[in-house]
Amino acid sequence: MERTTVSEEALRILQFDRVRERLAAQAQSEPGRALCRALEPLTGFEAVAALHAETRAASALLAKGRRPPLDGIFDVRRLLDRAGRGAVLHPEEILQVRSTLGASRRLRGFLEEEGGPPEALAARAAGLVRRPELEAQIDRCIDEHGEVLDRASDELRRIRQHQREIQARVRQHLERLVHDSRLQDVLQESLVTVRNGRYVVPVRQERRSELPGVVHDQSASGSTVFVEPMAVVELNNRLRQAEAAEAEEIRRILAALSQRIGQEAPGIGPAVEALAGLDLVFARARLGFELNAVEPVLNDEGRVRLIRARHPLLPGPVVPIDVWLGEGFHVLVITGPNTGGKTVALKTVGLLALMAQAGLPVPAAQAELPVFQAIYADIGDEQSIEQSLSTFSSHMRRVVPVLEAARAESLVLLDEIGAGTDPDEGAALAEAILEHLRARGARVVATTHYSQLKGYAYLTEGVENASVEFDPESLRPTYRLQIGLPGRSNALEIAARLGAPPEVIENARRKRPSHARRADELIIEMESSRRAAREHESRTAAERREAEVLRERYEALVRELEERRSGLVEDARRQAEAVLREARREADRLLGELRRLQDQAKAEEARRRRDELVEALAFVEAQAEARRPGPGAPGEAGGAPAPEAAPGPAPGEPASLRPGVRVRVAGLGQEGVLLTAPGAGGEAEVQVGALRVRVGVERLRALPGAPPQGPGGKGSIPGRERRTPEPGGAGSLGRSKAQTLPSELDLRGLRADEAWSRVEKYLDDCLLAGLSRVRLIHGKGTGALREEMRRRLDGVPQVRRHVLAPPEEGGDGVTVVDLG
Repeated sequence: MERTTVSEEALRILQFDRVRERLAAQAQSEPGRALCRALEPLTGFEAVAALHAETRAASALLAKGRRPPLDGIFDVRRLLDRAGRGAVLHPEEILQVRSTLGASRRLRGFLEEEGGPPEALAARAAGLVRRPELEAQIDRCIDEHGEVLDRASDELRRIRQHQREIQARVRQHLERLVHDSRLQDVLQESLVTVRNGRYVVPVRQERRSELPGVVHDQSASGSTVFVEPMAVVELNNRLRQAEAAEAEEIRRILAALSQRIGQEAPGIGPAVEALAGLDLVFARARLGFELNAVEPVLNDEGRVRLIRARHPLLPGPVVPIDVWLGEGFHVLVITGPNTGGKTVALKTVGLLALMAQAGLPVPAAQAELPVFQAIYADIGDEQSIEQSLSTFSSHMRRVVPVLEAARAESLVLLDEIGAGTDPDEGAALAEAILEHLRARGARVVATTHYSQLKGYAYLTEGVENASVEFDPESLRPTYRLQIGLPGRSNALEIAARLGAPPEVIENARRKRPSHARRADELIIEMESSRRAAREHESRTAAERREAEVLRERYEALVRELEERRSGLVEDARRQAEAVLREARREADRLLGELRRLQDQAKAEEARRRRDELVEALAFVEAQAEARRPGPGAPGEAGGAPAPEAAPGPAPGEPASLRPGVRVRVAGLGQEGVLLTAPGAGGEAEVQVGALRVRVGVERLRALPGAPPQGPGGKGSIPGRERRTPEPGGAGSLGRSKAQTLPSELDLRGLRADEAWSRVEKYLDDCLLAGLSRVRLIHGKGTGALREEMRRRLDGVPQVRRHVLAPPEEGGDGVTVVDLG
């Protein structure tokens, strides 16, 4: 990646080093902080765009409340190099490697939680490694305090167990000695301590000869010597030998771990770089949130557009500025009084350009910036007594190289251009410098007090005036930048405010050239017009915001009303469903109650109602049959002509219509037996099959050769028990049903209620068809459907009996029902 041509001096002038320190404060690891402090802007457009893609991806993760695990990262690259060359690492160094491996594993898992790392971070995440076996090996050997554990090896466990046994014997012997009453005057204190790695007891100096042993130390006063009694010298020697064996075994364990780390170094080294790089990326994102910054839109056309931009290092509330150049003009000349904010505006442009090219969000409401190949800055008075440089010389020392190096892709920032020398010469030199940079196409922002440059900016294509706003009432700067409007120094107004005599101020005004006074008047008029326009814009914006608030309030009310309406409809629907469910429950309850009524009276009533239903059904079907043309109907294809009816009495002839006479009912095409003589209303009652109907005499025709049928005779009125209906009556309908109705009903696979609904309809059809025995196939299964059907059949009056079929005809899977 190419670095931007920015000298360290320019970075210091623009205070980029302070931004790097703020960035480092956001990092979570020392390697990450080191990268933050070494951060430099880049020049390649694609490289800068990639940096912002990384920052954007990290910001998206942080915005979701996800915090990357970046703790426990150490720069172990030097340790890896040592281990790779065969060095034995100390336990604390091995723990640093273990901690860094854990951080790599956790961060990789964090980035893969949502289907893999974001695309912009994938390249950095690829360097993260997982080494669970090495982590487990280190954890088994070394605890968090850097102590090598007994479980590190069987040999170490054995050695330490032997040590503990020897120590116990030594202490046991010495404890008996210090509590021996004969030695109480010899010992300074009754305790056991350690000197030079050997167990000793404190003995009075004057009594040392009374306790043979080896003196290892004495107190500062010399009154106490620490003696190793001869009785434990051999045990202490064996203890020291065990300690030496322990140290050797520990060294062997650490050497094995170091060797393993050295073998894994080629993968762990890049992981450290990836961890530090990702720490830098998330630090950039966190700094963006802290500064309330935005991602700049990059362009390769040299456009600079900063809206409500803020210098990131100014404390307290900062007045934002709007700056743009690169469209219509690429040289901006800022004029105005001292302390008005000219230099801050200059530094803001330069520092935000550096931040953008380093992948950092910029503190602004909107930002569009090019990728500059070089950034030059001459800001502030850098005069040097040691080098005998005046203010002017100091400025020119930095400007001269810029005049040679600046190109169209350069940003040049010049503060108080041409200052520090004769005003006429300084103004001329400043104009010539700006013209040279304009001709080279560089993007230039310059500040000045020279009025001559205002005219140059006004008359020269590609150059624009700007000024920092000054409040004429308070005579204080507002720090707002106004592009397109030249500034005034306001020196006379400030001097008057500071107490200069009025006559002096008035004399100064008279001495100013007339063209200068006229220019100031024009500037004042322009400032007034711009202020009025800004106030109008502010009012318009306020009214627009108020209208927007009203619109949102109206839309909220509409949504609320719609929600209420939907709620009312939903409530009504739920209430209707509740009523319907209650009605169904009540109907089910009543139906169940009716079915439980088994006494004879209720059974007779049920039978009578069933008979009425059968009769009504037969009547309806008879009417439907009468309206259906028969096979011999005229005009029907293939129909034979109907035989000519034998002559008989005319329809409605009273003489032939006597009770018991067989008649044909016109319109029905059915025959029946006349039950009553025609009444005064011209109607008679006729038995048609199982139905008794009243028919007008004009529709009745006595059948020839049909003698009257007396009661109880062969032609008596057929009752329910008679299953041989008269020809052409409801009996013919029953025979038709009997010919098509199956003698068994398959209920397998149905639920109880659905099965019973089919059984009820089937039994009605069977009764109408005159079937006296049917079979219900319910299957064997668990027997639940069989028992439910038999229970319900017990409540049907028309069922004379029901039994299970013989084994050869289905057995428990079939119920035979007799009707009657």
